[in-house]
Amino acid sequence: MTDAARLAALAAISRMQKEADLARLAGAKLRCRRIEERLAALDSDLAAVRDRMPCEAAEMGQRDAYLRWSAGRRLSLDAELTGARAVMAVVEAAAARSFGRAEVLDDLTARARLARRQPRTGAD
Repeated sequence: MTDAARLAALAAISRMQKEADLARLAGAKLRCRRIEERLAALDSDLAAVRDRMPCEAAEMGQRDAYLRWSAGRRLSLDAELTGARAVMAVVEAAAARSFGRAEVLDDLTARARLARRQPRTGAD
């Protein structure tokens, strides 16, 4: 295998790695977005419960139980979002590296093709 062929093979592999890393990044971003949507839905429900004034003691007990549950759920979702954002940061860095490698190898491959096509002169 010639150097140009090796370079072309490396460029193809790096493009595949870049695509895989970008897909992982999209998945990590989607996970964060879904957690944020669940937090927003929880906040919306919580606002509706707080706005409604309970009339009876039983309703007050239910409301207080829901408020306690929602506070715990918010803590859980906040922790999940923190973890998802940490994963996303790692995946984002890997995707950036893969993207850079692919760009460099594609550029080197293009230069190697151009060098092969240009006729050699005796002045070199």
